[in-house]
Amino acid sequence: MEHVDKIGGSVTQRTIGAAMALEAKYSLAEKAANNQLDYSGFKEPLIDGGQNGWAMVHIQGIAGASLAGSQSTVDKQIEEDKNQLKVGLDWQKMGRKVIPYGKDSEYPLDKYIAEKRAEVADDDAGIYVAGFLSDKLNGRKTHMVAKLAIFNLLCDR
Repeated sequence: MEHVDKIGGSVTQRTIGAAMALEAKYSLAEKAANNQLDYSGFKEPLIDGGQNGWAMVHIQGIAGASLAGSQSTVDKQIEEDKNQLKVGLDWQKMGRKVIPYGKDSEYPLDKYIAEKRAEVADDDAGIYVAGFLSDKLNGRKTHMVAKLAIFNLLCDR
């Protein structure tokens, strides 16, 4: 157990986190790609710009990777999302109004930027969710306190 303590978090926490991250990467991402995730109730900054159900993918993926102790995965996703936002903002400064994005050759740049801001907000939320879950798993918060904290972070009332 000394080795586990040095890594941070319990074996259970790391296992739960890995399962969450894998579910986000495979199951939730597939559903999001097919617009099959219900995102009603999420706060607007988390789903703006067409982010929609992808909010769940980002939040659960970041939370899971954090709990699993995979900081490199977390850092890579956050860096990617921030870089995409920066590119969008740079294009905006250059006066662009539309960009090629996905299957759309003239995607509105303001919608792209809104989506990228939502991705960054989702990543941040994932970090907080991981903290709340870690606190619950390690006995620092009750189930109800952790649940309420996550609800208040992610959901409209």
